[in-house]
Amino acid sequence: MSHALLILAKARAFPPYVPAEPGVPATVTAISSPTATEGGTLVFSVTLDGASLIASPLSYGVAGTAAPADIGTPVFSNGVTLAGATLTVPAGVVAFAVSVPTMPDLTLESTESVVLTIDGITGIGLVSDGAMPANALTFMGDPLTFM
Repeated sequence: MSHALLILAKARAFPPYVPAEPGVPATVTAISSPTATEGGTLVFSVTLDGASLIASPLSYGVAGTAAPADIGTPVFSNGVTLAGATLTVPAGVVAFAVSVPTMPDLTLESTESVVLTIDGITGIGLVSDGAMPANALTFMGDPLTFM
C-alpha cells in the first residue's frame, strides 16, 4: 500500500470533525450509574454532546435514599465547578467525572441510592452496605456470638 493510500485509509477511520457552534453551550447526553461499597466512592461519568466554545452552565441536583450524612462533598474533574445548584463546565470539555464519597457506618441497612441529575439527565449510584468489622459487636471486650 502506498504512503498516500495509507494516510487516506487512516483518515476515513475517524468520524469527520464537526466544530462547535459559537455561543452554544454543551448539554449532557449521558450519566453512568456506578456502584460502591459504603465507605467507597461513587464515580459518575458525565458525557456531553460535544465541546462548547463557551463555558456551559448546567443544572445540578442530588437526591436518593442515602441520607445527607451518608455522602460527602462531590469532587468534579476537568475544571468543572459547582456554585449552588449550577455546574459550570469550561469551554472545550466533552466529558467529566463526579466523585461522590460515601461514609461508612456500623448500621446494617439495605442498598442506598444516590441519584445525580445534571441538565435533566439522571444517573443512579448504588451504595451497598459494607461488611461489619469482626470486632463490631462485643460485650466487655469479648465478641458476641448469635445462635
